[in-house]
Amino acid sequence: GKLLAEVSGHKAILWAADISPDGKHIITAGSDCNLMLWTMDGKPEATFRGHDWDVYSAKFSPDGKMILSSSGDNTARLWNTNGKIIKVLEICEDNRFSQSIVSQAVFSPDCKYVLMAANDRLNINHRARLWDISGKELVTFGGHKEFINSVAFSPDGSQIITSSRDKIVRVFGLSGRLEKVLKGHDSNVWSSQFLPDNQGIITVGDDRTIRTWT
Repeated sequence: GKLLAEVSGHKAILWAADISPDGKHIITAGSDCNLMLWTMDGKPEATFRGHDWDVYSAKFSPDGKMILSSSGDNTARLWNTNGKIIKVLEICEDNRFSQSIVSQAVFSPDCKYVLMAANDRLNINHRARLWDISGKELVTFGGHKEFINSVAFSPDGSQIITSSRDKIVRVFGLSGRLEKVLKGHDSNVWSSQFLPDNQGIITVGDDRTIRTWT
Protein backbone atom coordinates (compact mmCIF):
# COMPACT_ATOMS: atom_id res chain seq x y z
CA GLY A 1 0.00 0.00 0.00
CA LYS A 2 2.98 2.37 -0.13
CA LEU A 3 2.87 4.95 -2.92
CA LEU A 4 6.07 4.65 -4.98
CA ALA A 5 5.55 7.20 -7.75
CA GLU A 6 2.94 9.50 -9.23
CA VAL A 7 2.65 9.75 -13.00
CA SER A 8 1.19 13.07 -14.09
CA GLY A 9 1.39 14.83 -17.44
CA HIS A 10 -1.67 14.17 -19.58
CA LYS A 11 -3.89 17.18 -20.27
CA ALA A 12 -7.19 15.30 -19.98
CA ILE A 13 -8.79 12.06 -18.75
CA LEU A 14 -6.43 9.09 -18.43
CA TRP A 15 -8.00 5.97 -19.97
CA ALA A 16 -5.32 3.29 -19.76
CA ALA A 17 -1.93 2.30 -18.37
CA ASP A 18 0.34 -0.71 -18.81
CA ILE A 19 3.69 -1.86 -17.39
CA SER A 20 6.42 -3.17 -19.69
CA PRO A 21 7.31 -6.88 -19.41
CA ASP A 22 10.71 -6.04 -17.91
CA GLY A 23 9.08 -3.82 -15.27
CA LYS A 24 11.08 -0.73 -16.23
CA HIS A 25 8.50 1.44 -18.02
CA ILE A 26 4.87 2.52 -17.98
CA ILE A 27 2.78 3.50 -21.00
CA THR A 28 -0.32 5.67 -20.50
CA ALA A 29 -3.11 6.83 -22.82
CA GLY A 30 -5.78 9.47 -22.52
CA SER A 31 -8.43 11.69 -24.03
CA ASP A 32 -5.76 14.23 -25.05
CA CYS A 33 -5.14 11.87 -28.02
CA ASN A 34 -1.63 11.03 -26.80
CA LEU A 35 0.31 8.16 -25.29
CA MET A 36 3.16 8.82 -22.88
CA LEU A 37 6.09 6.61 -21.88
CA TRP A 38 7.47 6.86 -18.34
CA THR A 39 10.13 5.33 -16.17
CA MET A 40 8.82 3.49 -13.12
CA ASP A 41 9.69 6.46 -10.88
CA GLY A 42 7.38 8.71 -12.92
CA LYS A 43 9.82 10.51 -15.24
CA PRO A 44 8.50 11.13 -18.80
CA GLU A 45 10.58 9.67 -21.64
CA ALA A 46 8.47 10.09 -24.79
CA THR A 47 5.12 11.33 -26.06
CA PHE A 48 3.43 9.37 -28.85
CA ARG A 49 1.40 11.62 -31.17
CA GLY A 50 -0.70 10.49 -34.13
CA HIS A 51 -4.22 9.66 -32.98
CA ASP A 52 -6.85 12.37 -33.43
CA TRP A 53 -9.40 11.02 -30.94
CA ASP A 54 -9.34 9.66 -27.38
CA VAL A 55 -6.85 6.81 -26.95
CA TYR A 56 -8.71 4.09 -25.04
CA SER A 57 -6.07 1.41 -24.60
CA ALA A 58 -2.28 1.04 -24.62
CA LYS A 59 -0.42 -2.26 -24.34
CA PHE A 60 3.18 -3.40 -24.48
CA SER A 61 3.83 -6.43 -26.66
CA PRO A 62 4.77 -9.57 -24.68
CA ASP A 63 8.37 -9.22 -25.90
CA GLY A 64 8.45 -5.54 -24.88
CA LYS A 65 9.52 -4.33 -28.33
CA MET A 66 6.27 -2.67 -29.44
CA ILE A 67 3.30 -0.74 -28.09
CA LEU A 68 -0.27 -1.08 -29.35
CA SER A 69 -2.88 1.65 -28.97
CA SER A 70 -6.56 1.93 -29.88
CA SER A 71 -8.70 5.00 -30.42
CA GLY A 72 -12.02 6.44 -31.45
CA ASP A 73 -10.39 7.60 -34.69
CA ASN A 74 -11.11 4.34 -36.55
CA THR A 75 -7.64 2.92 -35.93
CA ALA A 76 -5.33 0.86 -33.79
CA ARG A 77 -1.64 1.74 -34.08
CA LEU A 78 1.61 -0.13 -33.62
CA TRP A 79 4.55 1.90 -32.27
CA ASN A 80 8.16 1.23 -31.40
CA THR A 81 9.19 2.19 -27.87
CA ASN A 82 10.64 5.51 -29.09
CA GLY A 83 7.22 6.73 -30.23
CA LYS A 84 7.57 6.10 -33.96
CA ILE A 85 4.54 4.61 -35.75
CA ILE A 86 5.25 1.19 -37.26
CA LYS A 87 1.82 0.46 -38.68
CA VAL A 88 -1.67 2.00 -38.71
CA LEU A 89 -4.47 -0.59 -38.65
CA GLU A 90 -7.40 1.28 -40.15
CA ILE A 91 -10.89 -0.16 -40.38
CA CYS A 92 -12.53 0.02 -43.79
CA GLU A 93 -16.28 -0.55 -43.96
CA ASP A 94 -18.55 -0.68 -47.00
CA ASN A 95 -20.49 2.25 -45.58
CA ARG A 96 -18.29 5.27 -46.28
CA PHE A 97 -20.08 7.31 -43.60
CA SER A 98 -19.21 4.83 -40.87
CA GLN A 99 -16.31 5.32 -38.50
CA SER A 100 -15.37 2.96 -35.70
CA ILE A 101 -14.46 3.37 -32.07
CA VAL A 102 -11.70 0.86 -31.33
CA SER A 103 -12.33 0.39 -27.63
CA GLN A 104 -9.45 -2.02 -27.05
CA ALA A 105 -6.60 -3.71 -28.92
CA VAL A 106 -4.30 -6.47 -27.65
CA PHE A 107 -1.34 -8.54 -28.84
CA SER A 108 -1.42 -12.32 -29.16
CA PRO A 109 0.96 -14.14 -26.78
CA ASP A 110 3.42 -14.84 -29.63
CA CYS A 111 3.28 -11.21 -30.90
CA LYS A 112 2.17 -12.39 -34.37
CA TYR A 113 -1.39 -11.02 -34.25
CA VAL A 114 -3.40 -8.05 -33.06
CA LEU A 115 -7.01 -8.30 -31.90
CA MET A 116 -9.24 -5.25 -31.69
CA ALA A 117 -12.78 -4.45 -30.53
CA ALA A 118 -14.35 -2.29 -33.26
CA ASN A 119 -17.69 -0.53 -32.78
CA ASP A 120 -19.04 1.71 -35.51
CA ARG A 121 -20.68 5.00 -34.60
CA LEU A 122 -23.86 4.19 -36.54
CA ASN A 123 -24.45 1.26 -34.13
CA ILE A 124 -24.65 -1.21 -37.04
CA ASN A 125 -21.56 -3.39 -36.68
CA HIS A 126 -19.86 -4.47 -33.47
CA ARG A 127 -17.06 -6.87 -34.27
CA ALA A 128 -13.73 -8.10 -33.04
CA ARG A 129 -11.09 -8.06 -35.78
CA LEU A 130 -7.93 -10.12 -36.08
CA TRP A 131 -4.89 -8.74 -37.95
CA ASP A 132 -1.42 -10.05 -38.53
CA ILE A 133 1.45 -7.88 -37.38
CA SER A 134 2.14 -6.71 -40.95
CA GLY A 135 -1.26 -4.98 -41.05
CA LYS A 136 -3.37 -7.51 -42.96
CA GLU A 137 -6.87 -8.11 -41.63
CA LEU A 138 -7.53 -11.86 -41.34
CA VAL A 139 -10.81 -12.61 -39.53
CA THR A 140 -13.83 -10.78 -38.12
CA PHE A 141 -15.82 -12.08 -35.16
CA GLY A 142 -19.47 -10.99 -35.07
CA GLY A 143 -22.63 -11.71 -33.14
CA HIS A 144 -22.80 -8.95 -30.55
CA LYS A 145 -25.78 -6.60 -30.75
CA GLU A 146 -24.19 -3.79 -28.77
CA PHE A 147 -20.83 -2.16 -28.07
CA ILE A 148 -17.89 -4.53 -27.48
CA ASN A 149 -16.01 -3.36 -24.40
CA SER A 150 -13.04 -5.71 -24.36
CA VAL A 151 -11.23 -8.51 -26.17
CA ALA A 152 -8.55 -10.98 -25.07
CA PHE A 153 -6.51 -13.96 -26.27
CA SER A 154 -6.28 -17.24 -24.42
CA PRO A 155 -2.83 -17.94 -22.88
CA ASP A 156 -2.00 -20.40 -25.68
CA GLY A 157 -3.29 -18.00 -28.38
CA SER A 158 -5.78 -20.52 -29.80
CA GLN A 159 -8.98 -18.69 -28.75
CA ILE A 160 -10.29 -15.17 -28.30
CA ILE A 161 -12.99 -13.77 -26.04
CA THR A 162 -15.26 -10.74 -26.44
CA SER A 163 -17.33 -8.87 -23.83
CA SER A 164 -20.24 -6.59 -24.64
CA ARG A 165 -22.92 -4.23 -23.40
CA ASP A 166 -25.43 -6.82 -24.64
CA LYS A 167 -24.68 -8.79 -21.40
CA ILE A 168 -23.01 -11.60 -23.35
CA VAL A 169 -19.49 -12.99 -23.57
CA ARG A 170 -18.45 -14.94 -26.68
CA VAL A 171 -15.55 -17.33 -27.17
CA PHE A 172 -14.19 -17.98 -30.68
CA GLY A 173 -11.49 -20.05 -32.32
CA LEU A 174 -8.98 -18.05 -34.37
CA SER A 175 -10.69 -19.18 -37.57
CA GLY A 176 -13.81 -17.25 -36.50
CA ARG A 177 -15.86 -20.24 -35.34
CA LEU A 178 -18.08 -19.48 -32.34
CA GLU A 179 -17.27 -21.98 -29.58
CA LYS A 180 -19.13 -20.71 -26.49
CA VAL A 181 -21.72 -18.13 -25.53
CA LEU A 182 -21.64 -17.17 -21.86
CA LYS A 183 -24.96 -15.81 -20.59
CA GLY A 184 -25.65 -14.91 -16.98
CA HIS A 185 -24.76 -11.29 -16.35
CA ASP A 186 -27.76 -9.01 -15.92
CA SER A 187 -26.14 -5.97 -17.55
CA ASN A 188 -23.10 -4.61 -19.37
CA VAL A 189 -20.05 -6.93 -19.27
CA TRP A 190 -16.98 -4.72 -19.01
CA SER A 191 -14.17 -7.24 -19.18
CA SER A 192 -13.33 -10.91 -19.49
CA GLN A 193 -10.09 -12.86 -19.31
CA PHE A 194 -8.96 -16.45 -19.62
CA LEU A 195 -7.43 -17.91 -16.48
CA PRO A 196 -3.64 -18.42 -16.71
CA ASP A 197 -4.00 -22.22 -16.94
CA ASN A 198 -6.46 -21.88 -19.84
CA GLN A 199 -8.98 -23.87 -17.80
CA GLY A 200 -11.58 -21.18 -17.26
CA ILE A 201 -12.76 -17.61 -17.81
CA ILE A 202 -13.44 -14.73 -15.44
CA THR A 203 -15.89 -11.91 -16.26
CA VAL A 204 -16.84 -8.59 -14.64
CA GLY A 205 -20.14 -6.78 -15.14
CA ASP A 206 -22.25 -3.77 -14.20
CA ASP A 207 -24.43 -6.13 -12.17
CA ARG A 208 -21.75 -5.92 -9.45
CA THR A 209 -20.65 -9.52 -9.93
CA ILE A 210 -17.43 -11.27 -10.86
CA ARG A 211 -18.13 -14.64 -12.45
CA THR A 212 -15.93 -17.61 -13.26
CA TRP A 213 -16.78 -20.08 -16.02
CA THR A 214 -15.42 -23.40 -17.20
